[in-house]
Amino acid sequence: MAKKEIISHIKGFFFFSSVLANIFFWLGPLIFLTVLKLLAPPGRFQDFVCATMALIYRLTVSLDDFLLFRIQGIRVEVEGLRKTYPEKFYLMTANHQSWSDIFVLQHIFNWRAPIPKFLVKKELIYLPVVNIICLAYDYPLLQRGSMKGTPASKRHTKRDTASLEKAFARFKRYPATVINLAEGTRFTKEKARRQNSPYQHLLKPRAGGLAIIFSIPAVNIRELLDVTIVYDCNRPTFWNFLRGKCKRVVVKIREYKTERLPKERDFDSMATWINDVWKNKDVEMDRIRQDLALV
Repeated sequence: MAKKEIISHIKGFFFFSSVLANIFFWLGPLIFLTVLKLLAPPGRFQDFVCATMALIYRLTVSLDDFLLFRIQGIRVEVEGLRKTYPEKFYLMTANHQSWSDIFVLQHIFNWRAPIPKFLVKKELIYLPVVNIICLAYDYPLLQRGSMKGTPASKRHTKRDTASLEKAFARFKRYPATVINLAEGTRFTKEKARRQNSPYQHLLKPRAGGLAIIFSIPAVNIRELLDVTIVYDCNRPTFWNFLRGKCKRVVVKIREYKTERLPKERDFDSMATWINDVWKNKDVEMDRIRQDLALV
């Protein structure tokens, strides 16, 4: 193995260990505050606890930012970003290539928008640490495959709708940026081939999550943010990201007013709409990749 490769792997191990240590440093206080939040009745004390937990989230992200985007020197170039997004909550979609997408999104929106709430597969609740974060920050948990819109998945819809209704009821009191990684899994060329994806750089998006969200009467989202993320490397794995193989990240943000979404918010209408969004995203990614001289 070449000397440069050995050094890059050492750097990757250092940054991975540092990010992990940052999470574990805050884990004890977070567990304690989560218990308080669950036991406390709605009111000023619970509001104080939730505000403290939100601050912990932002401080954790800020240290990750310092490690990855200052010390490691990863550069994020953003187009279409407002100075702030102060509204009660936002709905966001993004393409998904690796775990590093989460760090990029957090870096961009950390102090500009309410803390993120990812729509996550229920199976992730069995992962250590991840389950604590999901519980602490009220991440909506959805059934595996429920967002595909297939007949077999529709039996999960009621449970997912109930889960999202509870989550959005909390988000009225505590602001949130709800993030839906619509592809449902990380992009690889092999997955795209198996899916017979019509896109060059994307998997087929799943409209079920959006359809469920907009079917909830209490939801009042005025804007949807669509985020396109492109790395300057052909294999943007989390490990390559950590060891500095992806030094430049180009991000394009588009805002969609929800009144321009289909009037009928059923699965078929939302599927047509998000496939059009993905078509434009794929063209945008191809343009950015050409600018980055990626083949």
